[in-house]
Formats: sequence, structure tokens, C-alpha cells
Amino acid sequence: MIGKIHNSVSLPVNAENRSHASKTASSTMTKQVELSSEVQSLQNAKADLQNTSDVDMDKVAKMKQLLQSGQATVDLDQLAGTMVDYYQGNQ
Repeated sequence: MIGKIHNSVSLPVNAENRSHASKTASSTMTKQVELSSEVQSLQNAKADLQNTSDVDMDKVAKMKQLLQSGQATVDLDQLAGTMVDYYQGNQ
């Protein structure tokens, strides 16, 4: 018949089986989702990026030490030109 559902089950409702019925319904309604390997890889990469610093502090410390000791020199004109080229997209 149109408009009727035939797959329903009738249970007498009282406090004891209401609790049992809700537990049974929730345990049978559990759905499991499986992520593709690509999504898992992306999630792992995201976690790795969150644990990675944007700046290599070891290199910064080494460069500071070299500059302070005079072992490294910086051509400020060349540095400025390189920065301008980079930010204008000329590189």
C-alpha cells in the first residue's frame, strides 16, 4: 500500500525497555567511515607541518655567529636588489 511502512516493529514502551531500545538503536546505527590513502596522507602532512617551524633556527644562529665574527660579509646592495627581484616576480 502506498504511504505505509511495513518494516516497523512494535514494542511495548515502559521505562526498562525504553532505555534498552535506545541503547540498541544507537549501537545498531553506528556507521564507519574509511578514509582514502590520499586523505590520510594529507592529514599526516598537515600534522607534520604544524609541528615544523617556518624558520631554521640553527641556520639563523650559525649566520649570526658568522656575521658577528666577521667571517661572513653582506653586500647590502646585492641583497636589496635580490629582494626587489623576488617580490616583483623577476626570479
